[in-house]
Amino acid sequence: MLMDPAAPPLPSLITPTINALLAANVARTNTPSATTKKATKGRMRVSKSRTARNLYAHVYMKDHPTTTTEEFDQLYKALSEAELEEYNAMHRFATQCKASNTLEDVVQAYLGLGEAERAIYMGINVTSSHTKGNAKGKGKARA
Repeated sequence: MLMDPAAPPLPSLITPTINALLAANVARTNTPSATTKKATKGRMRVSKSRTARNLYAHVYMKDHPTTTTEEFDQLYKALSEAELEEYNAMHRFATQCKASNTLEDVVQAYLGLGEAERAIYMGINVTSSHTKGNAKGKGKARA
């Protein structure tokens, strides 16, 4: 036993001032503004980023402006492989567009492409003349 039972009790080191500061700190950290963005269920916001996800958000949010971020995340994760590849191709196309183009400009330009032009961005080989012998750089070393 470390403390003599006959000794007087130890004094409290927590003064009323320190107690009030601790209570204020607890109250401040429990306010909604202190929560993380992931925890909120706010409306989905489209940024200027040209990722496949953001391009899809731009197209989707035109018809569904009140969609929350959580709802949109579920929708995006539920896209089929074909739909996802289409937006990935649109992203590859967007990387070659002028930086001053808006997301709407990029989407409209991509939708205006012909089937053969879209196939290029989707990674589909539309010509039959490509062979392993035509590989350059690192691809040639692996061929």
